Amino acid sequence: MPSFSRALLHTACAGGLLASCAAPAEHGSAATAHAAAPSPFTPCPDAADAPALAGTECARIEVPLDHAAPQDGTQDGSVELFVRKFPATGAPQGELWLVAGGPGESGASFYPFLDTLRAAAPGYDLLIPDHRGTGYSARLCPAEESADSP
Repeated sequence: MPSFSRALLHTACAGGLLASCAAPAEHGSAATAHAAAPSPFTPCPDAADAPALAGTECARIEVPLDHAAPQDGTQDGSVELFVRKFPATGAPQGELWLVAGGPGESGASFYPFLDTLRAAAPGYDLLIPDHRGTGYSARLCPAEESADSP
């Protein structure tokens, strides 16, 4: 592995950019049962817009705003988050979640570094979410976050 790529990976881990790195679950575990569910990912509609996005898969996932008190999917109790997956070449060895710093930074800030990140973590799916209220994720206060808001 080139020293720059190794240094970038170490920096990502030490700097908190790396949220989790998961290897495939062992057979029979709860994670395996969850993984058997249909994937929420589909081909991204903008995958042809830029070479870096080619082959990407996207998902919009509804999550509770407060995991301690979920509101059964009511709009006030949940938010839709956007996640883009850059699939590994060949069979994936696991997932590498990359979370942008913030607040207010979408996952798109990683896109210029994809070649380096792929070289640093070959064989891993790269998953990059947009924080709530950024990128393609839902806004928490649409009126207050609109372009014409005072």
